[in-house]
Amino acid sequence: IERLTVTAGRSSATASGTVAVSKGGLVSGALNLRLVGLDGLPDLVGGMKPRSRKKVAQIVAAISAFTKPVADDPNARDAPLIIRNGVVSVGLIPVGEIPPLKF
Repeated sequence: IERLTVTAGRSSATASGTVAVSKGGLVSGALNLRLVGLDGLPDLVGGMKPRSRKKVAQIVAAISAFTKPVADDPNARDAPLIIRNGVVSVGLIPVGEIPPLKF
C-alpha cells in the first residue's frame, strides 16, 4: 500500500507502508497509521448512531494512549501498525485479525 486514506467529517486515517499476502492468503506488513481529528469522532458517530457518543469517546481516549503526537500537527497522532500472518498489532499490542484472503 503506498497510501490509503479514509475520511469522515474532519477526521481521517491514513496508512502508508508495505503489505504482502502469503500463498495461504495471510496478510503481513508494516504500516504507519496517521490519525487526524480524533476529538471529532464522538460527535460524528453520535450523530449517526444515537447514544454511542460516550463509548466512542472512551475508544478515542484509548487510541490516544497508544499513539504518538505529531510535532507539526497538534490534531494528528501516529502509530506503527504491524500485521503478521493476519494478526494486527499497534506496537506490541494485538488489536485484531484479518482473515485469510481467498483467491
